[in-house]
Amino acid sequence: MAVDKRKYMDPDEVKTLQTVCEAWSLTDKQKGRVTGVLTWMTVHAALGTGLRANEIAKLRVEAINLKKGTMLVVRSKKRKPAQETLPIGKALQRHLREYLPWRAARIKSLAPQYRKALTATSGALLVGKKGGLGVQGIQRCFKRAAKRAGLPRTLSVHSCRHTLGTLLWRRTGDLRLVQATLGHSSPAVTANMYCHVEPEDIRKGLDDLYAVQG
Repeated sequence: MAVDKRKYMDPDEVKTLQTVCEAWSLTDKQKGRVTGVLTWMTVHAALGTGLRANEIAKLRVEAINLKKGTMLVVRSKKRKPAQETLPIGKALQRHLREYLPWRAARIKSLAPQYRKALTATSGALLVGKKGGLGVQGIQRCFKRAAKRAGLPRTLSVHSCRHTLGTLLWRRTGDLRLVQATLGHSSPAVTANMYCHVEPEDIRKGLDDLYAVQG
């Protein structure tokens, strides 16, 4: 079954979301506030990796290798969780380099009972008021960001996964690449979800189809 078009963003919507979140992050960082900085990191991680909310919640600082541009992720599988090494795009790498020092300072401001298992070089990547940010916190971050960007209410953090899959397929046409990025069990799963034809694709194919070649 193809992904419902209401459940993913087009490139203009992605750009709007990124622009709004980044500006919010810069403002909050300057004013010593947390929400914007944490929200932008959450949204960027979702857009940049295509991970599910529960997989994002499991991201750990020690699993990120910025020298190699990779992160070790724990995929949700039907039988059992599986670890995979996922490449990180350059924009997300830059963001992580800026975010990690902020995260280290953020940990110091938490109450002692919430600092357990969190250090500058280990522990959950996303840090909320009570330690590592959970699935509900991640969902709230995205919903806040989407509302601020004026995006449809039908979108959720999972929409970032659908967006990555759809746009990556349209850009590359490489089914294996999309499968590997999203961690699907087989190319058939990826094909069923993302290799659908949109009306605009048909129109582009029909335009000038019978034009006389000079």
